[in-house]
Amino acid sequence: MNPLYDQALNLSENLPGTAANISRVAKATSQGAAQWAFTQWSLRKRARAKFALADQMLFDRDGLEMSTHEGLAEYHAALFPTGARVLDLTAGIGADLIALGRHGDAAGCEIDSERAGMAIHNLKVHGVEAEVRVGDYRAAMDLEPESTCFYVDPSRRESGRRTIDPAEFSPNPLELKSRFDTCSIGALKLSPMLPDGFLESLGGRLEFLSYGGECREALVVLGTESEPGRFAVLVERKVKIEAEDHYISTAETPLAYLYEADPAAVRAHCLATLAHEFRLEHLADSNGYLVGGHSVDSPWMVRYRVVNSGRGDLKQIRRSLEQLGASTPILKQKGAGLELQKLHKSLKSTGDQEMHVAFYRAGAGLRHAILMRET
Repeated sequence: MNPLYDQALNLSENLPGTAANISRVAKATSQGAAQWAFTQWSLRKRARAKFALADQMLFDRDGLEMSTHEGLAEYHAALFPTGARVLDLTAGIGADLIALGRHGDAAGCEIDSERAGMAIHNLKVHGVEAEVRVGDYRAAMDLEPESTCFYVDPSRRESGRRTIDPAEFSPNPLELKSRFDTCSIGALKLSPMLPDGFLESLGGRLEFLSYGGECREALVVLGTESEPGRFAVLVERKVKIEAEDHYISTAETPLAYLYEADPAAVRAHCLATLAHEFRLEHLADSNGYLVGGHSVDSPWMVRYRVVNSGRGDLKQIRRSLEQLGASTPILKQKGAGLELQKLHKSLKSTGDQEMHVAFYRAGAGLRHAILMRET
C-alpha cells in the first residue's frame, strides 16, 4: 500500500467523515489520500456484517456489494475435493478466494487491476496464500489443466445497474457450462430470484443457501462428481434437505400450530418434504405456511401457537389484539400482497404481550392468524 494512503488510514480511524476531519487528514497527507481513507473506513464499517477482519481489509463499493459473506464462502470452498486445484474466475476483493486458499491449492483471476490488488491485500490480512492473476477469465481458464475445478460468481451489474438477466451476467453462465461439465466440480453462485427454468437448464445439482434467516443464493454445482438434485441448505446449522415429490393436503384455516418454513426451503420447493416428514398440512394458498395439531421441532421451521384466526378484517384483528393484551404485533404474510408498513400503523396496540399476525389468502379471501412464537 502507498505509505501516504496508509498514513491517512491511521489518521482517519474512528473519525466521522466531516469536511473538517477530511481537511485535517488531507493537510498531513494529500486530498486524494484523505478522501480514499475516509471512504475505506465507511466501507469497512459496512463490511463488518460480512467479515470478522473487515477493519483491516480493503474494499471498493461494488466489490463489497458483490462479495460473499465469509460464512457462505467457507461453505463454497468445502464443496471441492480435498487437494483439488480450484480457480476462482471472479476473484473480486478476494472473499471466496480466501476460503478456497484455506482449503487447498487455489488461484483467482480478476479483470480489474485495482480490485485484484485489494484481493492480494485481503489474502495477506487473513494469512492465506493464493495466486491472483489480473486478466480475463477466458485466458485464465485456458492456462489451467483439465483437472482444475472452477468457482464463479458472475457480476450481475450492467452499466452500473443491477440486472437479473443472465445474458448480461459476466461471465455468462451458459458460456461456462461445457467446461464445467468436464471438470470434477464447477460451482456457480447465482441469484435465487432467477427462474427455475433457467437454473434447471444449467443441469447439475441446485442448492438454495440460507444464511441469517435469508435465502442468500442459488448455487449450481456441475461436474463429473456432482450429484443431481434440488436442495435447501441451512449453512450455519450444516443441514440439508432435498425437494421430494409428496402429496400435501391443504387446510383452509390454521390448526393448533402454524409453522413458517425457512425461505430457502420454500424457494427449493421443499415444503412437501417437510410436510411429509412432520405430518403437516399446507395452509390454504400461502406459500411457506404449514399447519398441524401437534408440536414439532425442526431447524427448518419457526413454530407458532395459533391464538386466534379469521377473516382479514382489520377491526376484528384490532379488537382481538386488545382483548389479548398484545403489544403492536409483528406482521408477516405469504402470498397476501399487502403493504405491511401501512397495516402496522393501523394495528398499534398498547399491551405488553408479544404477538405475531400472519396474513394469507384462501381463494379470493384474505385471512389472518394471531400467533405466539414458541422457542
